[in-house]
Amino acid sequence: MFSLLFGLACAAEPVTVPPPAVPEPPTVPLPEPPAPRLTDSVEVIPRAAWGARPAREGLLPHIIKRITVHHSATLAPDAASAPARIRSYQAYHQSKGFPDIAYHLVIDRDGNVYEGRSMEFAGSTFTNYDPAGHFLPLLDGNFEKQEPSEAQLTGLVRVLAWASQKWHIPPETIGAHRDFAATLCPGKTIFELVRTGKIALRVAELNATTDVSLMLLDEASGRSRLPAKAAPAEAAPAEAAPAEAAPAEAAPAEAAPAEAVHPAAP
Repeated sequence: MFSLLFGLACAAEPVTVPPPAVPEPPTVPLPEPPAPRLTDSVEVIPRAAWGARPAREGLLPHIIKRITVHHSATLAPDAASAPARIRSYQAYHQSKGFPDIAYHLVIDRDGNVYEGRSMEFAGSTFTNYDPAGHFLPLLDGNFEKQEPSEAQLTGLVRVLAWASQKWHIPPETIGAHRDFAATLCPGKTIFELVRTGKIALRVAELNATTDVSLMLLDEASGRSRLPAKAAPAEAAPAEAAPAEAAPAEAAPAEAAPAEAVHPAAP
């Protein structure tokens, strides 16, 4: 009897059933934070350090929307003589009525960058295109006849990346002088790098990782950055263009204008 009562009492007690186990939510890995951007500052040798003459009247303000690469069309065996060559380019351009050297920045064979015409103003040209709105970097050398050094190409890419970032110009739109005028400029070697997009690719890769700035040095610092053995401005040779200067950036030699026999004919 007792067993029966005990069994009934036990049966009357509620039975607690544990709740079903809730599976843990899957662990979703957090995305890696983006890598911090690098910085690069392109040092620019100022006009006073390479011995520029003052600009003359006639400069035209413009708003930069394009990047157009040029070459000087003068053989550049080394960087040491670049300051003297740049002075001769400016002297020649001014002798032909330009207010200043035709280009905004000049890049020598060692990748040194020189201040040219103020970027606030349009460049100049002997060819049949309007350079207003174009940022004009100049590679020192004749790239119909010589190859650029890797240092020079690196200097160009850094300058182009800076310009691309400053004016929001897509790298794939970087052009060459001969894209706009009947000219050989910037020489077959450089033109091929532009035409095939190889320069644009290097610029895009730099843009993807690095904020590039331009730093204009003071005169003393600029002089200290001049290539070894470069003649000081006050000791520069005559500014006249050498007679053996390569034909201009323009067109086939037989169709080039008279000015084309001088270096850096834009």
